[in-house]
Amino acid sequence: MNMTPLKLIVLRLVMITFGRWGWFAERFKRFMVYYTIQKRGDSKYVASSRYFTPDQLNKD
Repeated sequence: MNMTPLKLIVLRLVMITFGRWGWFAERFKRFMVYYTIQKRGDSKYVASSRYFTPDQLNKD
């Protein structure tokens, strides 16, 4: 989720108004964690030595 200025303003307004209630803040936190972290369908693949053997990395 890219944080645009509009999204940041809306997030700040929600947290200033409704975020003061503990029950709302907890549910909103769970929603945001799901929405920003767990919902991602595309995993970012990073090639590292953890996935390859040394002889596969030294191909020239």
